[in-house]
Amino acid sequence: MAWEIESVKQAYGCNREILKHFREKRGWTQSEFSRIAGYSERLISKAESGRSISSETVCNLAEALSTDEEPVYPEDLVCDPVESTKRYIAAVYKHQRDFPTVVRHLLHDEIVIQMAGDPAQIPFAGRFEGIDGVQVFADRFFAILESPKDHDPGKWYQYIGQGNEVVAWGESWIHPIGQPMEKPMPVTNLFRFRRGKIVYLDDRYDTQLGAETIFQSGKD
Repeated sequence: MAWEIESVKQAYGCNREILKHFREKRGWTQSEFSRIAGYSERLISKAESGRSISSETVCNLAEALSTDEEPVYPEDLVCDPVESTKRYIAAVYKHQRDFPTVVRHLLHDEIVIQMAGDPAQIPFAGRFEGIDGVQVFADRFFAILESPKDHDPGKWYQYIGQGNEVVAWGESWIHPIGQPMEKPMPVTNLFRFRRGKIVYLDDRYDTQLGAETIFQSGKD
């Protein structure tokens, strides 16, 4: 698997949790992985410790870990999906409708955002595809809702990563414009990454409560 980024450094430190995740998912020990990839067990151990290895070696390890059903790219092995997820959520709160521009470098060109709910009741529900689709979603979402001023979402979310997926769950204080909530809404987000960028986001929440909140804000 070749690098897709324009400026490839000579060496990278692999994300040891991701590298180990894919190795164990294939059912390989470090020794077996070393034989399949054509490297010493010592190098595999070095890569899984997070120490720098050459960019060419990262490519070869990704190639060895890839399957037809689940390709692994070199960018996947050196990214930090949990940290990128935190940055995405922080940007949504801080920059609101401008967040797609701020986190553009974190978004895959083929990104899909799936928002739970009935679009007839919740204007920002549905499927949004590509970078332009993310902006459409942001415009619809923040035409109705706003973030609390100086709110730190990091205090209200937890994260768990497994390979190229991250689950972020917690409590959202984003509320109808001019109508702060007395209590937050529980939310669960599934992020999927490809080549180190967000390629899919599934946003789940209490759609009935969401629709009722939006309806009530419209009446007011």
